Amino acid sequence: MLYAIGHGKPRRTSCGRVQDGGATEGNEVQDQERFATIITDIQQKISARLYRLTVHAEREREADRITIRELEEALHSQCCQVIEHYPEDPRGASCLRLGFTELDLPIHTVCGISLPDMLIIVTVYIATSNTEPKTTISIPVFSMSDVAR
Repeated sequence: MLYAIGHGKPRRTSCGRVQDGGATEGNEVQDQERFATIITDIQQKISARLYRLTVHAEREREADRITIRELEEALHSQCCQVIEHYPEDPRGASCLRLGFTELDLPIHTVCGISLPDMLIIVTVYIATSNTEPKTTISIPVFSMSDVAR
């Protein structure tokens, strides 16, 4: 999925599973297939309600007034994109996703994807034209006891 940033919030320009410009020539198809697998896995876990929010994610969600329904819509969206992938994160593989609600609200989520039976939402926030992905901040280390239920 491609999105355009101009004056205002990111908006959909097409629907698809195309990664951000981080793919290298020759690896692009392989990366798209890997990201399609990640997106499908996330969507299946959302449908089955196999996810938890960290305390940090819950605070960010409340601060941006994102409802659980909007979060689920964005994570289950067919118009979504893996913006960044962190397969070597010491806390476990994770990714930054952009998804859209039914009302086209763009939402960034950082998802812990290393657990086979649970999706961990590390942080969530509304993506705006002047919002860079919050991947430059230090995301606190969490344990399963930190996950909001």
